[in-house]
Amino acid sequence: MDFSDFDVHKYQTLPVEDGYKEWVKTYEATVQDEMDLRLLSRIRAVSWNQVEVAVDLACGTGRTGVWLKDKGVKEIHGVDITPEMLEFARKRGAHERLLVGDITNTQLCTESFDMSIVVLADEHLQNLFPLYDEAARITKNNGY
Repeated sequence: MDFSDFDVHKYQTLPVEDGYKEWVKTYEATVQDEMDLRLLSRIRAVSWNQVEVAVDLACGTGRTGVWLKDKGVKEIHGVDITPEMLEFARKRGAHERLLVGDITNTQLCTESFDMSIVVLADEHLQNLFPLYDEAARITKNNGY
């Protein structure tokens, strides 16, 4: 993606995989709860403890997975493009299964999840429609 309109300092940009491979070392210390977890806690339309199986798209270090597990989601699967982030998530133990993959084309079975969730990743996509299409495809009818 072209960031030149926003980058007045002319910072070097990296592909997502390369950037997150490096960021994994300090990610938890730099991402503030106000950016994700506190916003998730304000969602009232979801009965978290009634979600049987969820997929955490772009699960990263597993912070959303841990949050979901703490809220009572019974089984969580994670997908992320960066193996190093998945290794961090694996150590946290919230996910049933972790897969290296593209969140816009997960290869997961159609209508296999009660919930699909993505947090702090859509800003890396030039077009959101493939993500929304994939989430709709893998989420059960009447799912979240």
